[in-house]
Amino acid sequence: MSGEYELTSQLYDPFLFFFLRGVRHRVTRLLSPFRDRPVLDLCCGTGAQLKLLARAGHTNLTGVDLDPHMLAVARRGGHGFTLLEGDATATGLPAGSFDTVILSLAIHEKPPAARAALLAEAHRLLSPGGVLLVVDFCFDDRTWRAAALGITVVERLAGREHFRNFRDFRCRGGLDPLIAPDRWRPLCDAPAPEPERRLLGGLALSRYEKVSLESRLVLRHEVVDTGSRGHGS
Repeated sequence: MSGEYELTSQLYDPFLFFFLRGVRHRVTRLLSPFRDRPVLDLCCGTGAQLKLLARAGHTNLTGVDLDPHMLAVARRGGHGFTLLEGDATATGLPAGSFDTVILSLAIHEKPPAARAALLAEAHRLLSPGGVLLVVDFCFDDRTWRAAALGITVVERLAGREHFRNFRDFRCRGGLDPLIAPDRWRPLCDAPAPEPERRLLGGLALSRYEKVSLESRLVLRHEVVDTGSRGHGS
């Protein structure tokens, strides 16, 4: 896929800046407690989110993307973060080395197997209790028809394979079926019980805490122990 986005890399930020400005600033505000902690942007593209985080004072930022043209745009300006060219589903980076992983508009464009692999790699790279922040499309009764139409048109213009993956992502129910409850715990600010929505309801900003093997074992032990005490009473 290297080189697929040679033209897109030049048009992406000018074309989408206005539409994504609000959500990128929201991501930056949500990550303000992580300014001195390691943050990874998987499928970082042109690095727009990383540049905004760097300007907000983040000192430990890394981006990974497979396309060299996108990374060439990301390197412009010398913002001081680390950029790596490679497969986001198998980065080779040390396990548990990041406190936050960002997946912004990355999952919907991948085929089904790659979506699962991307989330698995994010889980592997997060430290225990680390936070996954996902920005991606969402289509339901909260999505305005104009937003659904506009997003579909843009995705169609992105290319045949891209659009095929987008349609498959939408037909399979979007992000929710991919989030395994034994690996991810949703994080929501009270009183909001659901992910934040932007772009007329067509874009969802979701946060999840990594559920590690140790925490699953503790939870299982607590459930078994509670059940045992219940039988003895």
